[in-house]
Amino acid sequence: MKRRERIAFFALVGLQLALPLGTVGWTEVQIARGTEVRLQTIPVDPRDLFRGDYVVLRYEISSVGPSTIFKRGDTVYVPLRKVGPRWMGDYAHKEKPEARPFIRGRATQGSTEDYNRFEVEYGIETYFIEAGTGRKYEDAEFLYVDVSIDRNGKARIKGVKIPGQ
Repeated sequence: MKRRERIAFFALVGLQLALPLGTVGWTEVQIARGTEVRLQTIPVDPRDLFRGDYVVLRYEISSVGPSTIFKRGDTVYVPLRKVGPRWMGDYAHKEKPEARPFIRGRATQGSTEDYNRFEVEYGIETYFIEAGTGRKYEDAEFLYVDVSIDRNGKARIKGVKIPGQ
């Protein structure tokens, strides 16, 4: 192999390694720099033969009141406030709120003119767990989910806790 071909080969291999490692590193930095909040959720424990055990999480903040009319797929921002050990949100907004922290999500159902509550997904509704441990999560009355939220409202799960354990 010629020197130039060898350099090109190692550069290509290096790039293939740098891209996924850089992506993982960037995610870890965002988690470390984010604001940590604890959300309360109700667990559902499905099992997927190909992906293993995971918990589907339904948050208290998954159903919020709109501050205006939203359509399905709209980006929404929900300011959070601390209530005891957990954080809660009341109303969704179309613009980033000044108050911090806030969480960003997508409306999954549109709101109506009478300002009923509507559903929001935040991208943190699934959490993979160790095989065979699903029953303890399913049997829990509720769970706490520790979430890191970056300055743009993107949330990432840091961990899931069963109260009292």
